[in-house]
Amino acid sequence: MKKFFTSTGVSDTTDAIMNDDVDYDEEQETEVINSHNREENLHWDYVESNANREKPTITDGVHILVIGDGGVGKSSLVEAYVGAPYPSAAGDEVQTNVNSRQGGRQKRVSIDRKETVVYVEDRITLDEKSNSMAQGVLVVFDVTSLQSFSTLPKWLKSIKQFCNRSVAVVLVGNKTDEANRVVNSKTAEEFAMKAGIRYFETSAKNETNVQETFNAMIHGVQERFTLQ
Repeated sequence: MKKFFTSTGVSDTTDAIMNDDVDYDEEQETEVINSHNREENLHWDYVESNANREKPTITDGVHILVIGDGGVGKSSLVEAYVGAPYPSAAGDEVQTNVNSRQGGRQKRVSIDRKETVVYVEDRITLDEKSNSMAQGVLVVFDVTSLQSFSTLPKWLKSIKQFCNRSVAVVLVGNKTDEANRVVNSKTAEEFAMKAGIRYFETSAKNETNVQETFNAMIHGVQERFTLQ
C-alpha cells in the first residue's frame, strides 16, 4: 500500500508537492518529501493579472482541454460528459453531438440562452501550437495514485507556458469509486487552494459529479471570456 502522509503532516506534504519536491519511488511505493524548497510561483493569480483587462471574445465555441498523466481517466471523463445533457437552469433544450473534431469530442449546450458548442479534447502533452485556443483546462489526477498527484505542478507550469493567460483552470480528482484511495480530499483541496484554482472529485466510471465539474469549468470560462 502506498504511504502518503509523513510526520510533517498534510500542510507540509502539500507544500512539498507545490514546490515540486516529491520524489516517487515506484518500486517501494512510497514517496520521499525533500526538505529543500524551490521558489516557484504556481498560484493562478487571474484576478491580479487580468482584473483591468478587457475580456477576450470567443466566436468559435468553448474549447476545453483535459490533461493529466496517463491512466487517470481523462478519456472516460470526456465520454461521460459528452454522453449526457448539460443541465440548463433556464430549461432550454440541449443537444449532444458526438462527432470528432481534431481528435476531440463536441457537445452543444445552452449558456445564458445562447447555443454554444463545447469542444473537449484529452491530452497527455501540451504545446503552444495546439493549445493556444483553449479557454479552459481540466487538470486530472487519480486519487489512487500519489504519482499522478505529485506531477500536478508540472502540468500547471505547462498551462502557464503554453495556454492563453486568461484560461480557466479546474483541478479534478478522479476514480473516487475505487477503494484503494491514497490522496484524500483535504490534501487535494489544500493543493488547489494554494494554486488558486477550484477542485472537484469525480468518478467517470459511475458518472459521479462529471456534469457538475464541466459546468463549473464552463462558468469559469464565462467569467474570463465574452461568448458570442
